[in-house]
Amino acid sequence: MSTFAGLSRGGVLGGRWTLRGLPEERLRGDGVALTQHELRVTVIEHTVRGAPWAWSLAPFVDVGQVWLWDAPPPETLAIGAGLGLRLVAKELLVLRVDVARSVDTYAEAPTRRPSTQVLVLSEHPF
Repeated sequence: MSTFAGLSRGGVLGGRWTLRGLPEERLRGDGVALTQHELRVTVIEHTVRGAPWAWSLAPFVDVGQVWLWDAPPPETLAIGAGLGLRLVAKELLVLRVDVARSVDTYAEAPTRRPSTQVLVLSEHPF
């Protein structure tokens, strides 16, 4: 997959990394556009054996779209939003729990329903 200015050629949306709230790899296409916004607000800081730790809340919203090169462009965007809790070991590790919600706008109206996910991950701090 190649990327230029936030646009990808070929890929998927959905799941813990690309559009929280949608099931893992729910949307596939020749082209993918995605923007993710997360605000981390530290609410508690403390030390454990001399090492600094912090608890943060992280409201977020993910917006994306997939398309096929040989089909008309979709008229809707996929949107997921939620709230996360972060346990941050400064300069070492981030443990995260996200609760995300999304509506599968690509499904036909009778089968369209909200999707809720609880995601538990570890990652590097940024």
